Amino acid sequence: MKAKLQTISNSKQQELEEVRRELKLSQEQTKAKAEMEQIQATIKELQSKEQNNKSSFDETKAIENAISRLEAEIEKLQRLHQQHQVQPSQSLSGIRLPLHWKKMQIHYVLKVTLDVMDSKERQEYSEVQKHFLRTLPHVTVVSITRFQNALHWEYYQLKKLEME
Repeated sequence: MKAKLQTISNSKQQELEEVRRELKLSQEQTKAKAEMEQIQATIKELQSKEQNNKSSFDETKAIENAISRLEAEIEKLQRLHQQHQVQPSQSLSGIRLPLHWKKMQIHYVLKVTLDVMDSKERQEYSEVQKHFLRTLPHVTVVSITRFQNALHWEYYQLKKLEME
């Protein structure tokens, strides 16, 4: 009987050991599962940050591309503007235009406000102011504007030549 009890005791100890192993394995699985969930949460957080960074990066790239296109368009418009701004030396019929005139297209009228601080425009400003004040001495000249019109200048010069 003693041997039988010993066998039962050994059997129960083996069962107990197996239950302990299963419990330990179960605890390890629970711990591993918790760690796995934490890792998945971290992955989701990193993916979210990456998506935000990607969105910011994409937005930055889109803005940079838009700026680049606008700069190219500005440069193109400036080149076109410079091509159409010719130095007025002669009108269409060959009449010389005043050398002090600003660059302009022949077919347009250009409005130029004379700047008394500009050395090139100071003499013209003083001369016009002097003639104006001779006729209206009690007024103050605030500004002087020159209208450049190549076609009218041409007509004036041709009429002047005709009258001589």
